[in-house]
Amino acid sequence: MFGEEDVTYSPRKYTYQKRFERMKEFDRNIWTLSNYNYVIVGLGGLGYHITKLLAMTLYKFNVTLYDYDEYSEVNANRLDIPMEKVGLPKVIITKEEIERIRNRDITINAVVHKFICKKFDNTIIIDETDGNITQRDIYECAKKYGLPYLSMKYNGLDHGTLYWNAIPFVAKYDNGYERVPSLGSSAYYFAGYFVTNIILNYDKLNEKFIKTVTL
Repeated sequence: MFGEEDVTYSPRKYTYQKRFERMKEFDRNIWTLSNYNYVIVGLGGLGYHITKLLAMTLYKFNVTLYDYDEYSEVNANRLDIPMEKVGLPKVIITKEEIERIRNRDITINAVVHKFICKKFDNTIIIDETDGNITQRDIYECAKKYGLPYLSMKYNGLDHGTLYWNAIPFVAKYDNGYERVPSLGSSAYYFAGYFVTNIILNYDKLNEKFIKTVTL
């Protein structure tokens, strides 16, 4: 069934490098994406999980995180973060969680502040903020400097939309806290959908399209 491949499990075989060799089909895509810098704004249910998934997927990961918010109990249904972290900045917690998973070929700049528009080199901007005004500001910044702008939004339950170099539509709710329910399982699903689309569409970073998906 497996031909000549040795599939006998051995902890010694599954080294740090070996875990990537299982993804040869997407090797070129992942290598290309690994050579970008990333700016991720907003570390709620989607931003937090997207950051973790990218850190787990890319060969190397250079990222700047922006969020001025603190982790609170209302986040616990979407973020797998211990309750003793309540009150700490989300960017610091996210940095610590990623470094707990991975401690090499990774650089994390955690900024406890709102997004600051400036010239970023060879960078992909990922916008996971809630407010419509903030989203437009980030989109305009990416557009000004010719950077790919990507954003995944969901309704808290079963419907998500991927905005690829397109400004998110004005939502009925101006922030995620006004949407009930907001399921962690859905957030993780849409975060996975987002990262998978980056890998599959890595050669279309300068194009513009919108994709929707429903659970």
